Amino acid sequence: MPQMNKMFLSRISCSLFFYQLFFLGFITINLFAQFSPGDLSNSHQHLDGSQNCTNCHEVGSEISGAKCLTCHEEIQILRKEKHGYHGVTATESCVKCHKEHLGRESKTVLFEENKFDHIKTGFNLSGKHSSISCEKCHSSIYRKDMTIKKILEKSKRKTYLGLTHACISCHPDPHKNKFGQECSSCHTPDGWKKVSRLDHTRTKFPLIGKHLQTKCSKCHPSMNENSHDGKITLIKNDFTDCKPCHQSPHNSFLNEKICSSCHSPVGWGEASNNQFNHDMTRYKLTGMHKEIKCEKCHSKTDKQDFKARFKRDHNNCTDCHSDKHDGVFMRSYKNDCSVCHSLSGFKLSTYSLEKHTTTRFPLNGAHAAIPCNSCHRKKESEIPIFRFTNILCESCHKDIHGGAFTSIMKEKSCGNCHVTTGWRNASFDHSITAFSLTGRHKNVGCAKCHKAADILSGKVVFKKIPSDCESCHVDPHIGQFSESGKTNCFKCHTAEGWRSLIFNHETQSKFKLTGKHLNVSCSSCHKSEKDGKLQFIRFKPLEISCESCHQKGIVQ
Repeated sequence: MPQMNKMFLSRISCSLFFYQLFFLGFITINLFAQFSPGDLSNSHQHLDGSQNCTNCHEVGSEISGAKCLTCHEEIQILRKEKHGYHGVTATESCVKCHKEHLGRESKTVLFEENKFDHIKTGFNLSGKHSSISCEKCHSSIYRKDMTIKKILEKSKRKTYLGLTHACISCHPDPHKNKFGQECSSCHTPDGWKKVSRLDHTRTKFPLIGKHLQTKCSKCHPSMNENSHDGKITLIKNDFTDCKPCHQSPHNSFLNEKICSSCHSPVGWGEASNNQFNHDMTRYKLTGMHKEIKCEKCHSKTDKQDFKARFKRDHNNCTDCHSDKHDGVFMRSYKNDCSVCHSLSGFKLSTYSLEKHTTTRFPLNGAHAAIPCNSCHRKKESEIPIFRFTNILCESCHKDIHGGAFTSIMKEKSCGNCHVTTGWRNASFDHSITAFSLTGRHKNVGCAKCHKAADILSGKVVFKKIPSDCESCHVDPHIGQFSESGKTNCFKCHTAEGWRSLIFNHETQSKFKLTGKHLNVSCSSCHKSEKDGKLQFIRFKPLEISCESCHQKGIVQ
């Protein structure tokens, strides 16, 4: 039994070995078919052999073309520069146009010249370029890119690479680089003689006005259509003035001037309002004078010669402008308008606060913020008033006190009490009145005593206000010290405060304090009483006999 098992295992081992040999042979045949679908072209024959497959192919994915660029450096350069066909189609895979494994003599480029869309290169064949054969341009003599040129020199194959879009790369420059190398700024592919793209504003002499209607050959004779030598010579005149081309009809004085200071390319008969340099004259135009048309000052009449029209007096503003102030400033400023006005306009006065300090009425405080026309108002004549016969406060401001202070306003007017920073900033000296403010009265607000007599008008009473204490203060003694209907509080109190007493028991009462009475408190004798609802302290009349206090041991 053990011997049979050994034989059985031996047979199984032999069978497995033959199966392995068969499987390896099958895999090898299939792998050879996958790795070598056909011979490579002559250009890539150096990559033959399964060991070189990964030089082009990515394991497990389609050919992306990334490995192609490691060898084809010229294509990599074009893609980075986004130049030419490979630069425009950089997102497409190489295998779309280039095929391999088709045999040694096969072409790797699927390209038909007569069907190729040249727009995809970034250079559209238009005009005369459309009729030129490919070989005319795609020649090694026009290959300007030195990097690509060196790479392609290693190979003898035909190529379309290495050209640039610049005209100068194929065409000689007849201007010898006088106008740069961007030919398309003047010429078109339809022919060299057509210069419709020329932007004359880029030259030293931009064409405007009537110059736009002038033919090129008028200034550049070599561009005449009858000229067949093909050489274009552009003149370089001094274009700072018109004289190189035009003759001056003026006399010697004006011949020294620049024509453009008076004239414009629109036409000789049209004077240049904006370009005329008035600084050449005796009167320079500044401010609003720059905006005035020439005819406004130099009006033209039938019987007026050049001198009468253009040579005018201009020493004073009133030579042209009427005096809106009726000669008010003739004495002060001799009608020199520039003292208050500028050439930016009459309504923009330049008369400053500093200048106002030189007048009889310097502006300070709240007056500095008041608009001019608040004081300098127009009257019946529609002319603002600038000279005042009276500059006292009441000439502008209404006396809200109704003449109560007329007697003290003769010299300084309202300035006796008020300042220009504001009406409420009053500084009245109360000592000049019959009631001088002392003690606690100094800290009492004016409105506490001077109240509005009329609620509707708001008029405040300042004069003829009673000065006795009872007119403001309530008598807590309910008339105990009244004499002839009036109480003189100052016999006992001072303005420093009610508790600041000056009462003298020796001289102001019938009961002099002597002996032990000196140490007795006031409240021991002067008791609190009640008169109806009023609570008060009894001071007088008061019984002064001994028995009134010393009775039955009340006071010991």
